[in-house]
Amino acid sequence: AQYQQTAAGSARDMMRMVNGILTLTELQAGRLSVQPQVFSLRGVLDTLRQQFLGNAQSKGLAFSIDVASELPDRLDGDAGKLMQCLECLLDNAFKFTHDGAVRVRVVGLPQADGHLHLTFIVSDSGIGFAQLDEATLYQRFFQVDGSTTREYGGLGIGLAICRQLIELLGGRLTHHSEPRKGSRFQLEVAVIAVPPEPARAVDLHRAPQDCTVLLVEDNCVTQLVLRGMLLKLGYRVKVADSGPTALAMLQEGAFDAVLLDVPEDGFSLCCQIRALPGCGELPVIALSDALQGSARQHCHGVGPTEQLLKPVRFELLQAVLQRRLLCPLEGESAGS
Repeated sequence: AQYQQTAAGSARDMMRMVNGILTLTELQAGRLSVQPQVFSLRGVLDTLRQQFLGNAQSKGLAFSIDVASELPDRLDGDAGKLMQCLECLLDNAFKFTHDGAVRVRVVGLPQADGHLHLTFIVSDSGIGFAQLDEATLYQRFFQVDGSTTREYGGLGIGLAICRQLIELLGGRLTHHSEPRKGSRFQLEVAVIAVPPEPARAVDLHRAPQDCTVLLVEDNCVTQLVLRGMLLKLGYRVKVADSGPTALAMLQEGAFDAVLLDVPEDGFSLCCQIRALPGCGELPVIALSDALQGSARQHCHGVGPTEQLLKPVRFELLQAVLQRRLLCPLEGESAGS
């Protein structure tokens, strides 16, 4: 398991490096533009948490992502470029921290024009560096000194990309660092707060045959068993064998619930589902090998509606779907 985790981490590092080179090339050519979309703030942060949790565990570092409770979750902005900037800052924080902690804090300030001024603070207890002028620190292929390339690896283009991306979004990146005391990078960007989706109207007299369930499961045997259960209960069923396929199907068609197998990144997929238009209140029933009570709290309301322990028992599946789709409790929407 440790070997697989290390291999997966190396693959992600390589992918980030390749993405960085491609992004730098596009920035130089002036081909990148802002691509705003409605997204889930806590969904983005939970995805980052899942991506870097292995880094923290392998180095024995404390790792936390804290979001001010008053911040809205549904925002309009370029989530892809924002996430790429945060990935860069976290990658550096873990790379140059041997012991202690890496922390992310997110705060916000409403603006008079209706925008929300978001601030992401990424801090670490790593090696730090002496104060450098910004032109030097954020230039391409810069390392603090020649030894960092040999000891820590990397191409030295991350901060240059991060600075250019955040400026493309109309934001700014600043820093403070001291040798042997760690570093703090502060990323500021303006987004638009999007009102929560209204609760879906629920027909209290619906029957199973009136409801379509999307089953997300990559194991063909488990897929066959669960599909059989759903069909026996009378539900219409469509199947997706991967996260990207499920997201595409949800954007193209209407579903009443999602039955989601939860691998290592399953909760991140759930958060991505929540960020899709029209899916904020969609019942998502997670199937997991062990109940993970804190996962939904980490997503702050964008995690699964309920969880079922695998192997799934027919009567429990029936009860959950009955409660969530056919006869929700008084005063409760299907997605609450």
